[in-house]
Amino acid sequence: MKHFLICVGIFLNLFTFGHAQSADQARKSDEVVAKMRQIDLLVQIIPLALTKDQLDKLLPAVERARAKVRQIEKEEADTLAKLDSKVTDAVNKAIETSVAPPKALLDELASATQTMADKRQTAIEDNTDLVIKVFNDVCNAGQKAAAANSLAPQMFDPNLKPDKMTQAEKIRFFIQQILLDPQAYDVMLRLEKHTSG
Repeated sequence: MKHFLICVGIFLNLFTFGHAQSADQARKSDEVVAKMRQIDLLVQIIPLALTKDQLDKLLPAVERARAKVRQIEKEEADTLAKLDSKVTDAVNKAIETSVAPPKALLDELASATQTMADKRQTAIEDNTDLVIKVFNDVCNAGQKAAAANSLAPQMFDPNLKPDKMTQAEKIRFFIQQILLDPQAYDVMLRLEKHTSG
């Protein structure tokens, strides 16, 4: 089961690059891929046996994290909108003159990209801190162990060595990869409606 996520990732890469699709086909494909991701999330979340009360406490933290992500996405969209005409002009000029865009523009784009990446990384860390506090407060030792042992971190990043990671580091990784997944809130909300206690 731990390898399902990697398989989905490989599939997405192959599917994205291997097929030209109409907008309708792409939408339908995206819907199926989203459901496949929901299956992967369920495979990770259901074994935690979270109670309704636990989910009720986790969901607001996950929603606050999602709100932060939406704010960052809005800021990124604004930044990209400001760059749009400059980038479009540079592409057109480079094609018309066969001269690569100037280094100053490349530096400006690299700086903007780095700023966006830094803000995203800060948001990831802040959101993880927010959710992990609630997770640690509401979950018992068995649930924490299940979360810590549910993923194979090296499948996401070959530099990660699970045998060198503490339980706290593994739980942090679980929070980032599973509970902060863009679809996790909706999956957890649906689970909460069908969970007792």
